[in-house]
Amino acid sequence: MKKSHKNIGERIREIRKERKISQIEFSKILGITQDKLSKYENGRIKPPIELLLSISEKFNISLNWLLMGKGDKYLKKEEEIDEEIYKIAKDLQVLKERNADYFNKVKNSILPWLKK
Repeated sequence: MKKSHKNIGERIREIRKERKISQIEFSKILGITQDKLSKYENGRIKPPIELLLSISEKFNISLNWLLMGKGDKYLKKEEEIDEEIYKIAKDLQVLKERNADYFNKVKNSILPWLKK
């Protein structure tokens, strides 16, 4: 048994237990058998990426957290992201008004990312 499999399994179990869902109920939601879920949770077998994507989508869980145990467990809601984007845009506007040269340096440094 690899440690990474066990850690992913522990995080899957954590998600299930937080929601107070039995293995049988959870496995039905995910479209797998209870036996398979038990093997994933105990780290005996590695869950396929398709299953991890399904858990992420159905339970609003970050793949980074699910796979690596890093970062926030839950994905941000679209409204929160929209608010953050609005705040960033507002801050950039203030920066442009106060220090146009620095604003242009910031803009030029992020443009390559935006074009991808």
